[in-house]
Amino acid sequence: MYKKRVIQFSLFFLLLIFPVFAMSAAEEETAVPMLSLLLFSEIDCHGVRGGDAYIDNCNVCVGGSTGETPCMLPTVLTVDATVVTESTANPGGDVSDDSGAPISSRGICYSTTPEPVSPCVEAGSGTGTFVSSLTGLDSDTLYYIRAFAINSLGAAHGEQSSFTTPLPLSCATILENNPLSPDGFYLIDPDGIGGEASFQVACDMTTEGGGWIDLVRTFNAAGADLNIFRDMFFISNNSFDLTLGLGEEVSTALPGFYLINNATAFNHTEGFHFRPEQLLYTQVRLKYRMQGDDEGYRCTNANWIPLNGPGWEGGYNGYQSPCPSGYSCIQGNASEGTDTPIRAEYENDDINSANTLLTWSGDGGGSAETGNCARDPEIPIANPSTFFTRFLIR
Repeated sequence: MYKKRVIQFSLFFLLLIFPVFAMSAAEEETAVPMLSLLLFSEIDCHGVRGGDAYIDNCNVCVGGSTGETPCMLPTVLTVDATVVTESTANPGGDVSDDSGAPISSRGICYSTTPEPVSPCVEAGSGTGTFVSSLTGLDSDTLYYIRAFAINSLGAAHGEQSSFTTPLPLSCATILENNPLSPDGFYLIDPDGIGGEASFQVACDMTTEGGGWIDLVRTFNAAGADLNIFRDMFFISNNSFDLTLGLGEEVSTALPGFYLINNATAFNHTEGFHFRPEQLLYTQVRLKYRMQGDDEGYRCTNANWIPLNGPGWEGGYNGYQSPCPSGYSCIQGNASEGTDTPIRAEYENDDINSANTLLTWSGDGGGSAETGNCARDPEIPIANPSTFFTRFLIR
């Protein structure tokens, strides 16, 4: 409180004080206090002698019969984020009243603990609404937020709110948010909060710039549920179920996985489609082997090859897999060849996975073979099957 004390030095000082000595005791009791008030009384910021107004920290006159409203902390509301990703969010605020002192700074404070005061992201100055941009957040994390506004008296905070960052959509988004992310296993949630459950995948952060989902390593991880992954990524091209199993390429010990269509009636188009409904991808890198059944006499019969797959141009046209309505299918389409095991590699950087399927077809779950020309000794299972040692999507 800053009161202006003014001591009145009157030119009539002597005239006023000397009569006091001639007064009676009773008269002195009245005259001396009045004299003291006249000489030593306080004058407030309105010029009122003995008033109770003062100049506050905001240079505003406060109190007294004509006092003004004192400045106080600002009034600010917290506004929830409208967009939240695995690493960013855009909460904001509304400074509705500066309480008599200009707003020098405003923004959002956030933390993983309640009532955050730090760190804070500034979003300009003055009153009105604002939006802050929070970046570098951790995925799958609960954050508490409060808007703040600062004037000359200090900082005011809005009510606390919160949001939870989702899991990343893919290995590519993980790498985008953190370019130093290493190869490893990560939880992803391709269809976001409220959709299907998240799941763990192996991310290749090295090959061709990284950001690939590696299905071979994903399926071979300890504790992986192959039935869930089978239904998540593949569909049968007929009414029979698929079997997804694990194994190693015989000579190299490279880990892989195989798929069998368990058909019991064969027309040489039994197989499967790659259709990861939760994941959208545009690029694929494949390396696979495929073997037929026990009908070895076909190994030398031209124009008869039921084995089909992307990157293999040996499939006989009459035995291509049917393609589901609304999709186009990528599969082999040559007009002739022989019924021997196939080995193929396939790359594509321009796939619209929303309406395009990768398709394999050949023989169903025929008998296991060990020695005839339909058998590939590198495939760890003798039944008609397709065995992958590389399956990357991005």
